[in-house]
Amino acid sequence: MGAEVSAIPPFPGIRKGMIVTDKQDLAARLDDLEVRFAFQEEAIESLSDIASRQWKEIDRLQKALGLLGDRVAELEEGEDGVPVDRPPHY
Repeated sequence: MGAEVSAIPPFPGIRKGMIVTDKQDLAARLDDLEVRFAFQEEAIESLSDIASRQWKEIDRLQKALGLLGDRVAELEEGEDGVPVDRPPHY
């Protein structure tokens, strides 16, 4: 009826539910956690950079879309400010 470690996912060399009893097992587990943390930190930084670039691209595209919408509206009005009649198939 010893304490089981069931909430913690298994690490290489340590089975689920295994109780860490000596310093060597604890050191191995700590090393594994540090490696996972380093990789997660790198992944989070990379994802943050990607999200930042995507937001900049979205902003640029929204501005371009706004300019195109304005240009279409100008063309629909015609050169003399009179709206251009669309053909009946529109």
